[in-house]
Amino acid sequence: MELNKDILKKRLTPLQYQITQECGTERPFSGKYNKFNKKGIYVCVVCHQDLFSSEFKYESSCGWPSFNDVLEQGKVTLHKDTSLVGTNLLLLITRPGIVELIIYIYFNDF
Repeated sequence: MELNKDILKKRLTPLQYQITQECGTERPFSGKYNKFNKKGIYVCVVCHQDLFSSEFKYESSCGWPSFNDVLEQGKVTLHKDTSLVGTNLLLLITRPGIVELIIYIYFNDF
């Protein structure tokens, strides 16, 4: 299942598109899920996969939602990124025809 970029641009907000398709990030402490504490499942905005449980969410000082586990190993993969200062990790959803960024892991935040 390949997702058409034009369709995604219509379906997603500009920020959602930038984050998931262009390796962008929202400003720290600005996202609606940073201080969101309701119980439930966090779902991918692009492919609608269940990714995280609220049970895995914890309070961190980095300014972005923080989780210490995923719902199902293998749905996401970690990739090394050296395009910014230092070495960081990208947490990506990978399925046939789909590769999308869901989380940037900044080591200097921990």
